Parts: sequence; C-alpha cells; structure tokens
Amino acid sequence: SHGLVAIAISKEYEIGIDIELIEERKKDLGDFICTSEERAYIGEIKDFFEIWTSKESMVKCIGTGIRSKIKEIPALPINGLKEYQGDFYYSKCFKKNDFIISITVKNNTHFDVEM
Repeated sequence: SHGLVAIAISKEYEIGIDIELIEERKKDLGDFICTSEERAYIGEIKDFFEIWTSKESMVKCIGTGIRSKIKEIPALPINGLKEYQGDFYYSKCFKKNDFIISITVKNNTHFDVEM
C-alpha cells in the first residue's frame, strides 16, 4: 500500500494481514462492503479503514481473498474474537503513522505482534 509491504508470519496459526493508507475514499464503497452495524461504527475516515483492513486480513487468513462475499465477512469487533462459518478468528488492528494495519489469525485466543 503506497510503497509499504506488510508481512505476517506464524508458525502456529493460519494468518492474514492487510495495510492501507488512511485517505479519502468513495462514499458508496462503505455501502458495498459494510453491514448496517459496521456502517454505524464508522465515525471517522480511520474507522472505515479499520473495517476494510479487518475484512481483508480475515479473507487472506481464510484463503478466499476478495472473491468472497465481503459484506458477510465480520469486521467487528475490530480487536477481538469473531466467529465465521463455525470457526473462530482473533483480530488486531492498529494505526501506524498514516496507515491502518490489521492482522487476523484462525484461533480463539489473544496473540502478540512484534514489529
């Protein structure tokens, strides 16, 4: 994303990561990717990118990529446990400079991130 690359490595879990620059976006993109609950979460532009990167990191973890029905992929809670199609995923999202980074692992427990 804008000259940055994010790599996530785990010896124990299936993992996905996404990084995006916080920047203006098309308003209708939120309608395309977000549930009504996720749209209600968005108050600032960074909130949209938390939703977007959370979904992206999860589809990368699952292995389906963006081809999946993106609106069905849970983004909330941004930091915490999610259930999808009978499996548990734990996600973390954080801001680094002008970027949002989300990491999701297929597991139901907290994990540490080293940078």
